[in-house]
Amino acid sequence: MAANYLITRRGIPSEIIIPHLKFILSSLTYSLSVSINLTILTYSDDKMSSMLIKLSLKKLSDLKVRPTFTSNASLLSHYDLSYPFQFNRDVIVTHRRGLMTPLEKMFNFYGWLTIAATVIIITTAFLVIYLSNNLHLSFSIFDSLRLIINVAITSKMDSTKSRIFFSMIFLYFLVIQATFSGHLAAFLTKPEYRKNVESLEDLKDPRYQVIYAHESSKGYITDESLLSKTIFGEYDCNINTIINPRAACITNHKMVNYLIAQYDLHQAKNPLVTKFGYLLLRKNWRLKDRVNFLIARIVDTGLNFKKSNFSGWKIKRYFKQLEERLGPNYYRPVELQDLLFIFVLLSVGLLVAILAFLGELGVQAWKDHQLGIRKRWRAAKTGVKIVRSMVWFKIKKWTRKQGKKRKSRVVFYTLFISFTFDKSIRQDLIRFL
Repeated sequence: MAANYLITRRGIPSEIIIPHLKFILSSLTYSLSVSINLTILTYSDDKMSSMLIKLSLKKLSDLKVRPTFTSNASLLSHYDLSYPFQFNRDVIVTHRRGLMTPLEKMFNFYGWLTIAATVIIITTAFLVIYLSNNLHLSFSIFDSLRLIINVAITSKMDSTKSRIFFSMIFLYFLVIQATFSGHLAAFLTKPEYRKNVESLEDLKDPRYQVIYAHESSKGYITDESLLSKTIFGEYDCNINTIINPRAACITNHKMVNYLIAQYDLHQAKNPLVTKFGYLLLRKNWRLKDRVNFLIARIVDTGLNFKKSNFSGWKIKRYFKQLEERLGPNYYRPVELQDLLFIFVLLSVGLLVAILAFLGELGVQAWKDHQLGIRKRWRAAKTGVKIVRSMVWFKIKKWTRKQGKKRKSRVVFYTLFISFTFDKSIRQDLIRFL
C-alpha cells in the first residue's frame, strides 16, 4: 500500500521534519508496514485545496500530514479530520514584576478584611479612650498606639462594660501581634514574586500602557479599555516588548519559547485561544481507521510531545528558579531597603505625635482664654450689681428727704447713672427719679 505524504520531497534530511510528524511517520512505517512517499506542495491555500481535491479523486493522496487548523467545506467533503495531534495557543507575554516588598508581603498575608477590621477596632478604641479621659487627644492617641504594639494602656477601666470591651480588643491584638512576630523574618528576608498577568482582565492595569497583538486576536479582545491601547499587526513579542516593561504582547506560544528564558519574560498559564491541528485522511481509505487509532495512541501517551517539552528554555528557567528559591540567598541578609517601611512608619508616628502635641497646646490655650473671659465677666457683673444696689439705696434715702438739696443731688446721681450704666438702666433710673 503506497501513501502519498504531502509535506516534503524525497531526499530532504529527516531532521528538518517536525518532531511530531517524524514520530508519526516512523510509527506508520513500522506499525502498519506501509511505504511512504514524500511529496512537497508549494501552492497557496486556494490552489492547495484544489490540488488536494484532485489528488483525492484520483486516489493519489491518502494522507496530508501538514497540520490543518482551519476548516474548508470543499476540502472536508473529500477528506476526514484525524485525531488532533497538535495545538497552537495564543498566550499573554509580559515582563515579570519582580519580588514583593515587605509591606506587600504583609498586605497579602493579612488581606483587606483584617486590615479593615483593625482600622475599625482601633478607631473605636480611640473614641472610647478619648471620651473617657476628658477629651485628652494626645493621651488617647498614645494609648491607641500602645494597643497596636501590645503594651499595657494607662486608661482606667472602672466599669464592667469597659473591662469586657477592652478584653476583646486585647485578645484581638494579641493574635495579630503573635502572627506578625512569627512571620517577621519571612517578611524581611524570604523572596516572593508579585502576581503576574494571567488574563485579559489583568491587562486593564494602568501599569500596562500598550499591548501588541496579531490581527486574529480581534475576535476575543472586545473590551474598550483594552482596544484603546492595543496595536494590531504582525507582532511576535518583538523588541518593543522586550525593552519596554509597560508593554505586553499576545502571540502564539511557539513564537516566544526562546525569548522567555533569555529575557526573563512571563507567559500566562492559561491560553486565551487554543487551536487544534489535524491530519487530513482521504475518505474511503482502507487504512483510515487504523491510522487514526495509531495517532490517538501516540498523542494520548504523550510520546508525541516528549522532545518538545524538554526544550532548553524550560530547563534554563527551571534551574534559575531553583537557584533563586534554594540557593544561599533564600534567606538573604536584611538590607536598608527592606527596613524602609519602618522608617516610614516612624516618620508617620512622629508627625502624629507633633500634631497631637500642638493640638493639645491649642486646646489648652483656648480653654484658658475662655476661662479668663468668664472670670472678667463675672467680676464686672458682680461690680455692677454692687454699684447698682448702692445707688438704689442712696436714691431711696434721698428721695425721702425734703428740701432744696434733693434737687441738686438727684441731678448729680442722674449724671452719675448716665456714665455708669447702660442705656436701658439709665432710662429706668431717670424715669424713676
